Amino acid sequence: MIHFCLAHSAYRLHCWLPRSHQLRLQVTVFLFAITILTLQFYVLLRPRSSRYCSQPLLTNLVSNIIFTFFTVGFTVLLIRMEPVPQALKRMFSVFGVGSFIEGVCTIVLTFLATDCAKTTPELYYLSALLSVSSLVSTEIKMASRGKTETSKLKQNLEEQLDRLMQQLQDLEECREELDTDEYEETKKETLEQLSEFNDSLKKIMSGNMTLVDELSGMQLAIQAAISQAFKTPEVIRLFAKKQPGQLRTRLAEMDRDLMVGKLERDLYTQQKVEILTALRKLGEKLTADDENFLSANAGAILSQFEKVSTDLGSGDKVLALASFEVEKTKK
Repeated sequence: MIHFCLAHSAYRLHCWLPRSHQLRLQVTVFLFAITILTLQFYVLLRPRSSRYCSQPLLTNLVSNIIFTFFTVGFTVLLIRMEPVPQALKRMFSVFGVGSFIEGVCTIVLTFLATDCAKTTPELYYLSALLSVSSLVSTEIKMASRGKTETSKLKQNLEEQLDRLMQQLQDLEECREELDTDEYEETKKETLEQLSEFNDSLKKIMSGNMTLVDELSGMQLAIQAAISQAFKTPEVIRLFAKKQPGQLRTRLAEMDRDLMVGKLERDLYTQQKVEILTALRKLGEKLTADDENFLSANAGAILSQFEKVSTDLGSGDKVLALASFEVEKTKK
């Protein structure tokens, strides 16, 4: 497994690094491969490595050397070829399976060959080193894969929420062009879609504490939206993505717009209350003036949202409250 992880890690680093650093990465990979091959050939050519050993560690070492050459070859191809052909990706996947099998064989053979520590010490300890490396690389790969999947899932959920928030924003911008019934019907449909999104989020997060931590902000943002505590789609979006810096930037822009007369006082008050509430929920410290402003202007719905979400925290109870608010809105 270590061979596959090395090649894959080098390729990922190559994709992330700027072009000015890519040559340095290629040189580093080359020097690392030379070091590994030198160590392997040193042990292979040692006279004591050909002594009797109860397990075929020498044959396994030859196999390791072959995989090291393949690792170097795949690394060079993956780094040099842009875009990477599908055929090469399939071959690399097959190589990954073979690398995993070879790593398992190394671990098993080393475990069964403890007596070889006396007859072929260099060979045995190199096999032990390769075994530990395989275990560590497998663990790192599994952890990395879990983080990648969580990141992709979070991105997909954020895109769905962005779409619903954009739908709400477009609806508000076109409100004057719609009659009252059409506006209310469209808004009700959007809230129902938020409710369905809420249910999907609950199923995804069920029993997964990592996702609960990652998506807690999104939970509260959905709750705020469907209970009508928050009415500004952009604030809801930034709340869901846990972006306090962007929220403070928006607040500063609102202060400026109010001073030059571009923003009405009532709309300013509503949005500032939403932003301050979101900042508080995200663990940001508010000034004494902001706390006083929030206390003086928070409406009944927002106060209820603040109280209940604080009491219940995140998880199933928050989602249950959100579902309750949706049903209340429908009625």
